[in-house]
Amino acid sequence: MRALHEEGIRATCFISLIFPGITELEAMIDRVKDICNLVWPEILNLRGGYRKTILDYIDEKHPELSALYDEIYEPKTGAIGKSSTGKSENTLLKTSLSTCGTMTFCKDHLAHRRC
Repeated sequence: MRALHEEGIRATCFISLIFPGITELEAMIDRVKDICNLVWPEILNLRGGYRKTILDYIDEKHPELSALYDEIYEPKTGAIGKSSTGKSENTLLKTSLSTCGTMTFCKDHLAHRRC
């Protein structure tokens, strides 16, 4: 990515899967912000068969986050929905990000971009 960026080729860094309360997203963005034009984060989705495995892991290893995960994810599908406090995926990402150097948060695309 650095070589592409240094040659003037626009590069995007896709960060997935973001575990709310665990993934150090700002630290990741800090590591790549000077070698790419866009950072595109994707929050963890709990759809499918691995939903129970992930939630069991959170309950066992990060019990302090269990209520947050219950609030974020739809109980039947595991999809990200609006929590009881009205937080959507966009809000969750925005609250975990701040402006990083010359990159700013793009509220329409859930990404950091170089202006």
